[in-house]
Amino acid sequence: MASRSDQGRRALAPAYTGTWCGWGGLTVGATLGAVLIYGAAVIAAPPPKGPARPALVALSLLALVALPRLARAAGADAIVSGERYGAILPDGVTAVRVDREELAFALARDLGSAAVTAAFQLTNTGAAAESADLAFVYSRTDRDEDDPAARIALEADGAPLRFRAATDAELLAPRVRAWVDAHAEVDRALAAFAGAGDPAGPGVIRSVVEAAGGHCDAGQDAGDRAGAGGCAGLVAWYRSSHNEEEHRLTGVDEDDDLVDAAREVAPGALAAVARGWPVDARLGFLLFRVDFLPGQTRSVTAHYQHRAEVDRRAHANDTLGFDYWLSPAVRWAGFGPIDVSVRVPGRAVLASPLPFRREGDTYRSELPGLPDGELRFQAMSLDGLWLGMTRPHGYWAILAGAMAATAFAVGGAMARRRPGAPRWKRALLPLVTGGPLAAACNLAVLVLFLAAFPVNALGAGYGGLVRGALLVALSVPAGAMASVLWAGHRNRRVE
Repeated sequence: MASRSDQGRRALAPAYTGTWCGWGGLTVGATLGAVLIYGAAVIAAPPPKGPARPALVALSLLALVALPRLARAAGADAIVSGERYGAILPDGVTAVRVDREELAFALARDLGSAAVTAAFQLTNTGAAAESADLAFVYSRTDRDEDDPAARIALEADGAPLRFRAATDAELLAPRVRAWVDAHAEVDRALAAFAGAGDPAGPGVIRSVVEAAGGHCDAGQDAGDRAGAGGCAGLVAWYRSSHNEEEHRLTGVDEDDDLVDAAREVAPGALAAVARGWPVDARLGFLLFRVDFLPGQTRSVTAHYQHRAEVDRRAHANDTLGFDYWLSPAVRWAGFGPIDVSVRVPGRAVLASPLPFRREGDTYRSELPGLPDGELRFQAMSLDGLWLGMTRPHGYWAILAGAMAATAFAVGGAMARRRPGAPRWKRALLPLVTGGPLAAACNLAVLVLFLAAFPVNALGAGYGGLVRGALLVALSVPAGAMASVLWAGHRNRRVE
C-alpha cells in the first residue's frame, strides 16, 4: 500500500523526465547550431561535387527516416512497474494444507505478459469440516489500465468458483471508520478542523490521535504540506468522506488517502488485510470460500494474465520481470512441493535466483517447499542483438569507432578538394568547414545507429542520446584536426 514517500518518489519521475527532455533539447539545439555553422561555411565554400554530395544527402535522408523510432525509444520510461501475484491464502488459522502447487507461465511472444495457471491441491488435515475463507492477492500498479481482477478466473475441482473482488481500501474503510467512531475526541477534532480550518487544529489532531494510539508521523511530509500536522491521509479522507465538496476526492485519490489513514491510526488492520504481503504495495483481493469435509482433498486453480515489469536500464533489449509471492503462504497448515514451469517463445533467455533447468523452450524448477524468498524470474529476447552483445559497452565501442572514422574521413575530404585555391584559403577553409561538417555527418550517424541498434543499446531514455551528442560535439575538433592535417599534407605536395 503506497506510502506518501513512495508517491513522492513517483512524483519525481516526471521531473527527471523533464530534466532529460531539457538535456535532449539542449543537445538538439547545439547540434543544429553546428549544422548552421556548417551551412554558413559552405556558402563560401560549397560542398564537393561528385559522390560526396549524394552520399551526404542520402545519409541525411536516412537519419530523418529513423527519427520517429528514435523519439519513441528516447521518450520511454526506464522502469515500468509490473503486477505481482502470489499463492492463494487463508484468512486466518486453518487446518487445511497445500499438498502441492503447479505453477505454469506461458510467456507472450513479446515477453511483456504471461498466461499463468496456478493449481493448488488442498487437504483438510483436521478432524472437523471447515469452510475456509480464502483470498487470491495481487498488487495493483500505477498503469492506467483495466483492473487485473477482470483477467482472473478461479475454479474449484474444475468448476467455476464465485468470488468477490475488493481493494485494500474497501477492506480497510470499515476498520478506519470504526477506529474514528471509537475515539470521540478524534472525531470532534477532525470535524472542527475540517469545518473551520482552525490554525490550532493540526496540533490538536496530532495530540488526540497519538493519545488514542495512532501515529501521525506516517505521513509527516505530506501532512506538513496539507497543514494537518502529519495526519494528512486521515484529514483528507475525513474531509472527502464527509461530503465536503471542495475537498471531494476522486476514487483513486480517496483510496490512497484512506490507506494512508489506516497506516496512521490502524497499522494492525493494515497488516491483517495485507495477509503477509508488503504493506507498501497497493493490493487487490479475490475473496472466496471453499468447504472441506474432514480429510477431504480438493483442487483450486487460478488462471490469469500477468503483465511484466519492464526494465530498460541494464541490457540492450528490454528485461521483463515476473514476481510471484510465496512467503505469505506460511499461513497454511503446511505447504508441499512447488513445480514451476516457464515457457519462453522464440530466441529468449531466462534468469532467476531459483534453480531452473531448460527443456526445449521450457524452463522447469522443482522446489521441495516454500523457498526462503519469493519467486522471481526475468526474460530477455536475443532478437536484434549485434554479435550477441547484451550490455551497452560493446555498442558504445562500435558507435565511437564509426564516429571517429566518419570525422577523419570527412575532414580529409574537405582538405583535398581545393588544391588550386590561395594558400590562406587552403589553410583556413578546412579548419572552418571540416569540424562542423564532421559533426553534422556524425549526427546522422548517431541517429542511424540508434535506430539500427537494439532499443536500449546505448542506455534507457534520453541518456544514450545525450551521451551520443557529446561524441558528436567531439567530432568538431576531430574533424577540424583531420582536415588541417590533410590540408597541410596537400599544401606541401602542391608547393
